[in-house]
Amino acid sequence: MAYGVESATPSQSFAASGAAAADDVVRGFTPRAATPTGEEEAEEEDDDDDALAAIRRRRLAQMRQAAAAPAGRVGALASKADMGEALEGDRRDASEGMAPRWRVVHLAEGWHAGSRAVQAALVGVAGLCEAASAAGALPAPVAFSSIAAETAIPGLDPDALPAIALYRGGRNADQLLGVLGGEEAASAATVESVAGLLWGAGVPVPAAP
Repeated sequence: MAYGVESATPSQSFAASGAAAADDVVRGFTPRAATPTGEEEAEEEDDDDDALAAIRRRRLAQMRQAAAAPAGRVGALASKADMGEALEGDRRDASEGMAPRWRVVHLAEGWHAGSRAVQAALVGVAGLCEAASAAGALPAPVAFSSIAAETAIPGLDPDALPAIALYRGGRNADQLLGVLGGEEAASAATVESVAGLLWGAGVPVPAAP
C-alpha cells in the first residue's frame, strides 16, 4: 500500500511480517499452584516495590529532561493525502534551490507505551531544532510530523513500533522500526535518546541539554 506519493515508500519496508501463528490452547486440568509462604510473599512485595520505584525514577527523569527542552511543533497528519502534500512541498522547495528539508515522521499509536514516550520526546527534539534554527546554528532544516500508524499502513505489525520514517528533500531516506528496543524499552525514551537516534541516522538535530 502506498505511503506518501513517491514510488519508493515506507509502506514497502513497514509491511506487516505476515499472519501471526495461532496461540496454543492448553487442554485438560491445570495443576493447583503452590500456596506461597509468608517469606515468598514478602519477597514478591519487595520486587513489586522495586519495580514501581524504578518506574517512578524513570518518569521523573523523563519529566526533568522534557522540562529542560523547549516544546516544539510536531505537525499532525490526518491522512496519507496530507503526508503526500507535505512531501510534495518538501520536494518543491528543494527543486527551487532551498536546502533539502529533513522530515521526521513518527508512525504513532496512542495505545503503545513506547510510541507515546517517543512522541513526547520528539516534541522536545523539535523544540531544540527550532531554537537552533532561530540562532542560525541548525545545519539543515528539520520538520517533525506524526501520523497514526494504522492510518499510514493498515495492519502494520505492532512489533515494528515505535516506527519513524525519515525523508530528505521529500525523498525517502530511511525507516527506523522497533526503535529503542521495542515497546517496553522505548517507554523510557527521553529527548536525549531520541535525539541520539536521529543523529545516528543522519538527521542534523542538536544534542539534548
